[in-house]
Amino acid sequence: MSDNVKNNQTFHIVLTFLLIGCMWAMFSDELVSLVINQQLQTILSILKDWIYVGFTSILLYHLINKNISHLEESRKKIAASEERLNLVLQSVNEGVWDWDLKSGAAYLSPKYLEIVEYQAELIIPGYEFFKSLVHPDDRENTVNAIDTYLSKATSDGLFEFRIITGRGTIKWIQGRGKVVEWDADGQPLRMLGTITDITDRKLVEVVLKESEKRYRAVVEDQTEIITRYRPDGTYIFVNEVFCRLFGKASDELIGNKWQPDAFQEDLPLIESRLKEMSPSNPIVVVENRVRVSSGEVRWMQFVNRGFYDDKGQLIETQAVGRDITDRKYAEIALRESESRFSTIFHNNPVANGISRMDNGLFVDVNDAFLEMFGFSRDEIIGHSSLELVLWPRPEDRAKLIRLIKE
Repeated sequence: MSDNVKNNQTFHIVLTFLLIGCMWAMFSDELVSLVINQQLQTILSILKDWIYVGFTSILLYHLINKNISHLEESRKKIAASEERLNLVLQSVNEGVWDWDLKSGAAYLSPKYLEIVEYQAELIIPGYEFFKSLVHPDDRENTVNAIDTYLSKATSDGLFEFRIITGRGTIKWIQGRGKVVEWDADGQPLRMLGTITDITDRKLVEVVLKESEKRYRAVVEDQTEIITRYRPDGTYIFVNEVFCRLFGKASDELIGNKWQPDAFQEDLPLIESRLKEMSPSNPIVVVENRVRVSSGEVRWMQFVNRGFYDDKGQLIETQAVGRDITDRKYAEIALRESESRFSTIFHNNPVANGISRMDNGLFVDVNDAFLEMFGFSRDEIIGHSSLELVLWPRPEDRAKLIRLIKE
């Protein structure tokens, strides 16, 4: 019950008593004189003050009793309301606080005490208690942030900090506060707010940051170039190796497309191979040329991996590329060498029969060999010399035996 209501009820009782007293003082003698019996007048004159006291006592008893009953009923309603409020506050995940900035006192909800792991009877709620909760490493920044907010008090204050609970555990807290009452000079008088335990969320953030840090370290420390791009070819990520290879900063590449970085003559092949990528075949390997920052043309092998949504639509592609220039040049040199060897093998200026064998089987013979022994190429390739000796061509057996012995 408010102080105004209490004062009004007290005033009504005093006023009633005062009115009855004045009326009795003014009219009690006249009332006694109205009694005809002289003896009764004498008795009433003697007892009138006692009559007044008794009457007013009975009246005051009823007034005060009614007031007490009303107060008791109000207290019960308030207690029930507070109980319902506490149940509501306890059912949510936020602790509620109510801070009287003038006196420094504060109300802390049961959930608040549960979060900070303190018992209500062991603490004195207030700003000093709050500051004692805040982790020493976060205390200065948190206090400064609250002071800055109170000096402006233009919007909700939102703070994240660590606390040391009554059991010695460390928790991450998100605090929110709002000034709800000011004095005539515009100074804050009362502040309401909540605290929320965000320890689990913070731990997840730490794990994600560590995971991202390790991933980035792996990506940046390896020799392969890594990039991710949207279906239209727009870069959304490039690693440091990629930047070094093309001599550009990541800001210069992100938002641009990969096509200009590829060797233009290879674009049809690259785009054709990328079209083969699908949800059932998400990985496509492409070997193509690129022009690096020095202007040199290098051969790269890109392993492209597509990522798709639930509807099978391509979201992005990650490409991991490695330099295969030396291998490509070695392959070209090998092909040229094989071409020269094949030319010499099949066009030997000395008319000798020459054959090449692998694991006892003919893999190649020149035209002179075929001409010398009268076999076709299909009769020779893939067969052993022993098979040829056993063939029913007596005129050639002696030649083959002599050839084998040589």
